[in-house]
Amino acid sequence: MGMTAADWAAVITVIILIISTLSGLLIVVLKDKLTNPLSIVIDKLSDSVDRLVKANDKRDQQYKELTEHVAKHDRQFVRDEERINEIYRQLNNTGGSNDDK
Repeated sequence: MGMTAADWAAVITVIILIISTLSGLLIVVLKDKLTNPLSIVIDKLSDSVDRLVKANDKRDQQYKELTEHVAKHDRQFVRDEERINEIYRQLNNTGGSNDDK
């Protein structure tokens, strides 16, 4: 069973081709296994970011509405204070003349 150098070269070439084919398949499988979950994670992160952006927009809108509502009450409070002060002045003006009786 003597093999010539050409036979050995052919056997080594076939072994190298088999190893490289298996390595290529392994790389493709591993790449698919690694990138597919990574792609899912990236999609989930993207969805989470989208939800956070929407929540922030909603919060900003609610904050704006609350600020406007508080400002409205502040203006009403100032008007009420002015009215109370006016009534107080009127009572003091009329109260002084009642003490003289």
